[in-house]
Amino acid sequence: MQEMRSYEVMMMRTKRFAALAAAAALAAAMLPTQVLPAAAADVRRFDLGANAQDGWTRVSAGDGYDKSRGYGFTGGGVKNVGAAGKNERSDAVQFTDNKTTFSVDLAKGLYRVKVVLGNTSRTSVYMEDMLQIVNMTGNNAVDEILIPVTDGRLDIRAAAGKSGQAYTMSAVEIEKVSDDPTLPPTVWICGDSTVCNYYPLDTSVQGGWGQMLGHYIDKGWNVRDMAASGQYAKGFLDAGQFTPIEYYGKPGDVYIISIGINDSKYYKAAEYQGYITDMTKRAKKKGMEVILVKQQGRNGDCQRKPLLEKRWFADQLDAVGRAEGVQVVDLFKLWQDYCLKLDANAVTALYMNGDALHPNRKGAEKLAELFATQFTATPGTPAAPTEPPTEVPTQEPATEPPTETAPVDGRLMHDVQILDTDNERNWSLQDGLRAGSKVFGDRDFTFTAVPDYLAEAEVLRTACDSKKYRGDQARFTAAEDLTVYLGVDDRLTPPDWLAAWTRTDDVLTDDGAVVVTYEVYRRDVKAGETVTVGINGDAGTVNYVVAALPYAAPAPEKPAGDVDADGARSVADAVALQRYLLMTGTLADPAAADLDGNGTVDVFDLAYLKRLLLNK
Repeated sequence: MQEMRSYEVMMMRTKRFAALAAAAALAAAMLPTQVLPAAAADVRRFDLGANAQDGWTRVSAGDGYDKSRGYGFTGGGVKNVGAAGKNERSDAVQFTDNKTTFSVDLAKGLYRVKVVLGNTSRTSVYMEDMLQIVNMTGNNAVDEILIPVTDGRLDIRAAAGKSGQAYTMSAVEIEKVSDDPTLPPTVWICGDSTVCNYYPLDTSVQGGWGQMLGHYIDKGWNVRDMAASGQYAKGFLDAGQFTPIEYYGKPGDVYIISIGINDSKYYKAAEYQGYITDMTKRAKKKGMEVILVKQQGRNGDCQRKPLLEKRWFADQLDAVGRAEGVQVVDLFKLWQDYCLKLDANAVTALYMNGDALHPNRKGAEKLAELFATQFTATPGTPAAPTEPPTEVPTQEPATEPPTETAPVDGRLMHDVQILDTDNERNWSLQDGLRAGSKVFGDRDFTFTAVPDYLAEAEVLRTACDSKKYRGDQARFTAAEDLTVYLGVDDRLTPPDWLAAWTRTDDVLTDDGAVVVTYEVYRRDVKAGETVTVGINGDAGTVNYVVAALPYAAPAPEKPAGDVDADGARSVADAVALQRYLLMTGTLADPAAADLDGNGTVDVFDLAYLKRLLLNK
């Protein structure tokens, strides 16, 4: 009987334990796995280069991918290089082709991938054979994104972000977020230099409003800013920036298109509208919500009389919005209305120094905040399959996003574009050219002598080092009829393009270690005409000085003998001169009466005037 009771007690305990275990399993199943923090074992850290830090896995350029090891480089297009950082950032791997990848075996799931660059001017990052991070800039720049892995391996490579520059990678951290490879609800952004990311992301001086958008919308959104400096709609497609948007996009995602500032350099409005329509249709086909953005204006727009109502293909965006039934956000008006509440200095403080187009960090934050007032979408559970399509589109590596700075506007010079991108940071628009003004953006010497008429000119301050650039250095469009002045080092043999300019008798001088005399050339241009600052080509000289003033038509030449100053020589002038000589009248313009130029007005001048009247 005692054995029977012991058996019953044991069975009751077993059933209670099973019930508790089942309840625990049910509770665990109800937790949202998408937001569970990764366990420590799910974080892998790779130090790329010749050396390794404690806690990191060393991967040298010679470490080829090995299935038994589960990581390595898939080709020989890499080499070990040094880097300027500390610890894992003190060395790097430079990618020398567009094929070799750093590959890591990973189970199916969603991963947070953090990339640290080595020494580089600008590098883009491909993952899963798609462009994923666009134009990271500066040594040891850092960025991270979420990436689905469905085929058991993650492939990463660095690629050119700026033509001719090394592209390197110092470290990669991979953290598993979820067993489900589906991206969370994502806001994808198409844009240009006013929208893109600047690095370091948290402290950059310049900012794009796409970089700041996550500060002003629901934290449940995963924001992917695919914008690039200098980009235009067709280029966005050609460079592969739209490829991951179309590949990963799903119902519940939002696609923001804020591009157009650069497009007029490449094609007309109808073609622009066609590319915007194409991207809109393709995004809608994936179930995404599309938002078109009329881009904000330039510094100075709110001081115009009358105010502008739009810029940059606003009508075409409205047309696409109506045809496709998508939202159009008028960021131009939102920005202008905000700026109208500020004084001119406060507005200027929202832009980069000397730049009428690009916002600084403060300006980008405000633009993002203004856009967010029109952003009504909320993140929810995406109604997409748990796996992306089985076939990844092949990416051509050759076409990289453009990197030139988008044009900027001054008072008189519009659409200013610096073509020497290596020295563009040292070019700027300035007001006034006077003794004491700095000559170049990358030198400290100043002018000692400047013609007075240039005191109120708008100045395109050049970089002296652009003298070495082997092509046209810059161009701009005349905002109105202008006279453009060019200061040319008198040691320079004038290049052929200066044949269209007229040399004046004026000069500039500076206080450099070797005093330079600049001969002043001039050229009159019509509103809308393009002015090009051409090649210098002589490293033994200094670069050009560029200034502009509103065109002033020369005063009409006064006819000799027009003593009554009515603009014409006539019998009335002879009568007036005769009365003057008889001391019965005065002359409106006595100087016009000295026809023989001897400094005295007398009867000989009267006789000369009468001959002129008889012979006309």
